[in-house]
Order: sequence, then structure tokens, then C-alpha cells
Amino acid sequence: MAANEQHDEYMLKFVLVGDSGVGKTSLISRFIRNEFNAERVDFGSTFAQMKDNRRIKLQVWDISGKERYQGIAPTYYRGAQCAFLLFDPTSLSSFVNLQVHWLEEIRRYASQHIKLVLIANKADLVKEGQQQREVSIQAAEKYASDHDMLFFETSALEDSTHVAHVFQSVAADIHDTLVTPCTNDG
Repeated sequence: MAANEQHDEYMLKFVLVGDSGVGKTSLISRFIRNEFNAERVDFGSTFAQMKDNRRIKLQVWDISGKERYQGIAPTYYRGAQCAFLLFDPTSLSSFVNLQVHWLEEIRRYASQHIKLVLIANKADLVKEGQQQREVSIQAAEKYASDHDMLFFETSALEDSTHVAHVFQSVAADIHDTLVTPCTNDG
């Protein structure tokens, strides 16, 4: 292998779930292409650099919130290491649906070892006072804690609040559990 040639050590599959309109497409577009785009994106991939200099390919899949796609959704969960459960903090119903529908679907179809990440997307709407928050940060944090999830607030708009950080942090966390460092003491 040439000195400047790198190969991928791992590939991680992330799935994004949640109701239509919570910003799954925008989150993928912001992370993969660093642009805000509301046009439908079902899949994207990019690379993440880990602290041990390994590159990990991240595949990001959008499991549509539309019911007509639910028949094929179980195939998207196969092989996924992480599920991002997205809700809009200005929509209580999107948060409730995560609890009564999306988490149940993940439990039914995904590996029992899948990492779960709760994401309050569209944080810009409440930060700028454009809309009233219907789901408090405390309620989201408690739900995440009760279900062994990480919790983040993001926005895919211009400042792209926490978007890259979420993907990089979760990828690093999964990577760290997959790779056990060797020590000289046996």
C-alpha cells in the first residue's frame, strides 16, 4: 500500500428514525454535504477520522416517517450499529411517537446491541424564539436516561449546531467499544 493511501478499518451504519418533518433529511444533508437541503435524501456516506488515525466509513440511512415505507423499513435496521431517534422540540406529537412507535420498531427489528441516540432537531426554532418549545430539555434528558440513550440538541441550519459533533462523538464511542487497545503487559 502506498504511503499516502488509506484503507477503511471499519464501516458503521447509522439509521435515522422519526416522524416526517422532524429534519432527518436536513440532518443527513448537513452532515454529509455540509449544506442545508430539505430535498429527500435516503442515504449518504462519509468518513470520520478517529483519534487512533483510523478512518471509519459512516453510512447514514433515513428511515422515512411516511407510513407507505414502513413495510420495507425492517431491512434498513439490519446491520445498524446506531439509531438516531429524532423529534422536533416544538412538536409534542413527534416526541410521543418516538416513545410509542419508533422505539418499539427499533427494539423489534434492530440488534439488541444497537446504540440509541435521542436528538431534538430544529433547536434553532426555539433558540431564536420562532416557536414555543413543547418538549422540555429536562423531559428529553429523562427519557434518554431512562432508555440508556445519549441526548443531543441539533440544528441543520447555517450554524449547524452540534451536527458534526453528534456523528463524530457517536462514531468514536462505537469505535472505542469495537477496538480494544493492545498492551505490552499481556
